[in-house]
Amino acid sequence: MGAGYPDAEYEAAGIWVMNGQKMIQLAPETPSEISHGGFIGPWGIGKVATTARLTGIQSQLQLSNAKPEFFLYLKTTGMELAGATTPAEVTLAQFTVLGKDDKHNPDQRAVDMAIHGEYGSSYGVDRKATRVFETTPVADGIYKLVPKAGLADGEYAFCAGANPVAMTGQYQYFTFGVHTK
Repeated sequence: MGAGYPDAEYEAAGIWVMNGQKMIQLAPETPSEISHGGFIGPWGIGKVATTARLTGIQSQLQLSNAKPEFFLYLKTTGMELAGATTPAEVTLAQFTVLGKDDKHNPDQRAVDMAIHGEYGSSYGVDRKATRVFETTPVADGIYKLVPKAGLADGEYAFCAGANPVAMTGQYQYFTFGVHTK
C-alpha cells in the first residue's frame, strides 16, 4: 500500500494506530468483570446498567495525539476481528476511570454496555461514552478511522464484536489512552 500504511497481506486482523512513523497494533483486553447495578424503585422507576470493567486505570498504549489515525483490519489471512464484519460493528468509547480517588472501587476503567429502565432497554456502548469517527476505505477489508473531533485526555477503546454485554472472547476492547498534556 505504501505511504507507511500497513499491508493487509502481512498484518493480522485488528486495529492499528499510526504513532509517529511507526504502526502499532492495539492490544485487545477482556473485561475482568461485568457488573450490574442501579436502582429499581417500588413502582419500577429507575435504571439498571450493565458495566464492562477493565483492570487498571491506564491502557498499555498511551498516545499524545488527540486525533490519531487508526487502521481497522477486518479480514486478513482468514481471520476476523472479534466477529465484526463491517466498521459499523466497531464503536469508539471513552472509559470512566475509577479508583484514583475512590477507596471503594479498585483501579479500573469502566463503560456502560446496556441500560434497562421502566420504559425500555438499550444495548451497546452508552451514547454518552461513544465518540464519533470518520471511516475511509483504504483497501478490501481495511479502513482508516479518525476521530471526528479531537479526543479529550482519557482512556478509550474500540469495542468490536457480536455481543457487547457477554464476557466472552466474542467481544473485545482494543484499548488506548490519550494524554496530550
